[in-house]
Amino acid sequence: MAAERTNDANRHHMERGASGLMHSVTYELRPVLCGKPHCGKLHGPYWYAFWTSGGKVRTLYIGRAFKLVSDKAPDKLR
Repeated sequence: MAAERTNDANRHHMERGASGLMHSVTYELRPVLCGKPHCGKLHGPYWYAFWTSGGKVRTLYIGRAFKLVSDKAPDKLR
């Protein structure tokens, strides 16, 4: 079950984790600064997922193609 609000760079979903609990997951497209010496260019943008678990904000790199966390790594949502 997924409820979604969408704009160009952000998506918000309610997803069921491996424990059966619902989690609010926010997805963002973010440019990434190249880590190579002397490059300094922005690459991407790449999708990232953010959610709160155990009082901490968790982050998961998704990649160039959008995927739900529950599809990419269902064990991450606890």
